[in-house]
Amino acid sequence: MKEFQYAVLYVFQVKPGRQDDFEEAWAAVTEEIQKENGSGGSRLYRASETTYWAHALWPSKEALVGASLPVQAANAREVMVDACESIESMGEGTLVSDLWSSAGQ
Repeated sequence: MKEFQYAVLYVFQVKPGRQDDFEEAWAAVTEEIQKENGSGGSRLYRASETTYWAHALWPSKEALVGASLPVQAANAREVMVDACESIESMGEGTLVSDLWSSAGQ
């Protein structure tokens, strides 16, 4: 059985000119959440100049719900949120089939 069975999909609409701020802050927030809450991390993708999406991995929905934002990530989260016009959770769910190649890791 895979370690990270639950995933959340986020879509970020980033303000023009704030892409670098967003990307740096997103990485800092993600790294702290992974370190402090045991998430499986996240991958960030750019769909267009100002639209990004990411999927975050968790051991379970309970782990996600019980997670808290580490104090060290508060400033980075503020920058990330300020750099965005909107942040939406587009869905979440439990792993059914995993055909992800480990070669790319």
